[in-house]
Amino acid sequence: MAQTRLTLVSDIDQAWPKAAPFLLPAIELGDEMTPEQVRDAIKRGDMQLAVFERGSAYLALVTDGVTHGNGKRAMRIVFAGGHGVDDLLPEGMQMMQQAARASGCNAIELTGRDGWQKKLADYGFRKVATVMECRL
Repeated sequence: MAQTRLTLVSDIDQAWPKAAPFLLPAIELGDEMTPEQVRDAIKRGDMQLAVFERGSAYLALVTDGVTHGNGKRAMRIVFAGGHGVDDLLPEGMQMMQQAARASGCNAIELTGRDGWQKKLADYGFRKVATVMECRL
């Protein structure tokens, strides 16, 4: 079983130095927030940091919540990164699904690279859109 914890706001200063290098590629790719803004949002409680570890395998997820116009409430995985992630996904996704349900969510959403779609298909994730950008 993965040694897993949902990092509390009071623990973010301790957890961030280890999580940040894994999250940095996703934060930079998204180009919507700086690493400092992400850390500060977690400290304020606007976002949450979930950390999953077992042996050398490590997965960090930054989440927030969103309510859509039709009332659908989703836990949104905003940034994700890690090493040896495949070893952590079975227990990690089960825990994320339980946490989402406990928070009143009826979905988990993720915007990420295509590699995540392949890894998460076995956990019920399906592609619902393609995000495109034209930088000016």
